[in-house]
Amino acid sequence: MPPFLEIGDAMIVYLKTLETPEEKLKFEELYFLYKDKMYAIAFKILHNENDAEDIVHESFKAIIEHFEKINDISCHKTWNYIVTIVKNKSFTLYQKKKHQETSSYEDWTEVEMNFTPEKVTEERELAEILAELIRNLPFPYKEVLYLQYYNSLSGEEIAKFIDKTPAHVRKISQRAKAMVKEELLKRGIQNE
Repeated sequence: MPPFLEIGDAMIVYLKTLETPEEKLKFEELYFLYKDKMYAIAFKILHNENDAEDIVHESFKAIIEHFEKINDISCHKTWNYIVTIVKNKSFTLYQKKKHQETSSYEDWTEVEMNFTPEKVTEERELAEILAELIRNLPFPYKEVLYLQYYNSLSGEEIAKFIDKTPAHVRKISQRAKAMVKEELLKRGIQNE
């Protein structure tokens, strides 16, 4: 029996979506190489085992949808790509869950004294709007802003990841920020 049949229903589902035996073998190698690391990243953000497992599953589904982007499984570029997917999905779920929770008095005691609950709420709403606008940007604008702000990568690191020059990354970042600012203005939001 092939090894992938012994590891559970999720792997079987993943592998059924791939066409060639080579793709299946490549995915199986990627799965075993990165699944634990992906879980660790998701858990560090979400602090919840079930949510982290769900994020890993959703991330593998996303990886399969764009499996043609992965050439060398063990290269740094592949790992950065996987980290980006896991972090983006984790932050999205984190923000969704935070939005659903009601704020308690203890939450406000940690806020600096010059902020009112209304101001904090406005800041959170703006952060959610910004995250939505970034998610809706086309490639490569979305990826550059995610790598820059959510993953704290430098321009040179991003350039290596997306195969562009650092100068091109700066230009993409400037254009992406201008696109986001334009959308904010359309919504009547002035962001300093």
